[in-house]
Amino acid sequence: MARDLAAALAGGCVGGLSVHLQPIVTPADGAVAGVEALVGWHHPERVPVSPAEFVPVAEAEGLVGPLGAFVWTAACRDARTLSETTGRRLFLTVNVSGRELDDPHFPDRVLATLAATGWPAGQTVVEVTESLVEAESARSVTALHALRGHGLRVAIDDFGTGYSALARLDTLPTDYLKLDGSFVSSITTSTRRARLLRSVMALADALDLVLIAEGVETEEQARVLTTLGCPFAQGYLYGRPQPVAELVARFAPAGVPV
Repeated sequence: MARDLAAALAGGCVGGLSVHLQPIVTPADGAVAGVEALVGWHHPERVPVSPAEFVPVAEAEGLVGPLGAFVWTAACRDARTLSETTGRRLFLTVNVSGRELDDPHFPDRVLATLAATGWPAGQTVVEVTESLVEAESARSVTALHALRGHGLRVAIDDFGTGYSALARLDTLPTDYLKLDGSFVSSITTSTRRARLLRSVMALADALDLVLIAEGVETEEQARVLTTLGCPFAQGYLYGRPQPVAELVARFAPAGVPV
């Protein structure tokens, strides 16, 4: 897999690798407010390979830098296309691995990509997971502070699946909490889970953090989130990860060529 991934990343042709965008919406009206960039790999001789499989390989084999560069460039380029075509001021979230964030040159590379693609730093969110937070290093935290100093924002992804992030929300540079889908999946069947979600929203509000509920799959879940006042949500109900051309066709105003 490492050999094939290296070949896919070599040169100008990225064999089978692609970046799709998943809508992030306001639950009250379903209007798209942002997108999350998600990388996929359709290996020519395998079934599609999950990022959970090939990203650790990229980290172990020294390929996470080239892979990250590909993702950032494609994500920023496509987000700009979607924003300009639809006339919407969108934010873009991009997942970052611990190994990538620990690279002292990472902030400069991200800023260079933003400049090259013309995507605004102020509309860019770096996603890190709770597991990365648990293993935080001084260099990683410094990188997050450096990026925030240039206008980017930081999101804690899969929030609620671990224990460490809660104690560190006051020390880590954080702007968004992405609530894990396991919370959302039971808010319509468990009153305790709905109350817990309300408490998490109150916590986020008290800390001036923006909450994004992940894994929304049903209209009933969306109604509960709307009733609770959740600001943003994403999930299959609102759209699966798609190529930018499909999102442009879906969200472009009537009469705008796509």
